[in-house]
Amino acid sequence: MEGQFRQMRSRIEKLSLEHRNSRDEWNSRTVENRTRRDQIGGKKREIFDEIQRQRGIRDEGNEEVKSAKKERDVFNGEVAQAKEQLQELHGGDSNQKNKGPNIHGLKRKLNEMERDYERGKFGGDKKEKEAIAAMRELDREIKKLDSMQVEDTVLSKALQARREAVDKQEVAHQKVVEAVERAQAAHELMHELRKEIDRLTELHEEAHQGFVDSKLHADSEHRRYIIAMRIVYGIRYLFDAKEARKAGREQTRVGARVEVQDLMSKLMSGETLSTEELMGIHRDGN
Repeated sequence: MEGQFRQMRSRIEKLSLEHRNSRDEWNSRTVENRTRRDQIGGKKREIFDEIQRQRGIRDEGNEEVKSAKKERDVFNGEVAQAKEQLQELHGGDSNQKNKGPNIHGLKRKLNEMERDYERGKFGGDKKEKEAIAAMRELDREIKKLDSMQVEDTVLSKALQARREAVDKQEVAHQKVVEAVERAQAAHELMHELRKEIDRLTELHEEAHQGFVDSKLHADSEHRRYIIAMRIVYGIRYLFDAKEARKAGREQTRVGARVEVQDLMSKLMSGETLSTEELMGIHRDGN
């Protein structure tokens, strides 16, 4: 019977060692899965912060769009008003300008008469006087038209007002475009970041499940290890008691038993014994 107990103790000691090694391996996986899970969680928090920052950029851009559109609408009205004023000015002068003399034609005619006069084509005093009078009249009309073009302040101011209004309109429109682009870029980045959050969430859940599974396996292997060690301890105690009775050292073995029980209590509470402590249990049983 004693031989069978010793064989059983040997097998269970080997089994306890296997459970301890398996427990340590699962504990190592538990640490790896927890570390991976926490790293992914940290990355998710960083992305959440970036999403909040991009949301602020987007909202600010949307407000700029509203403000720039209002400003653009004002300049749109000024452009429309300037165009309407120009149409009125051109419309009131259009018939007169079409029927009136053309400054380019008058200049061309004057140049032709001057060349003819220089070549002596106007024979006789009367024709020369008439030609001179005609050239003077052409010169007066040309100067009058030049003066009218230079002094047409209403039309000039209207053209200037339209140019300025168009310039302001274009600047305001560019502000709208840039604000829209900023807001849209932030919105699209938020969308991409949310997709990344979804991807990391799956990885986080996977790592967490791995952590839970490995922890369960580690706890299970630890319980099996404890049970095996208690059986080994029980068998050893039987041998110890027998030897103590033969040698008359019962009292000494009781003290050793208390020490072993303390070590077993540490095992049962989930603590990992050092190699020296485990060797102490082995030494106590031999």
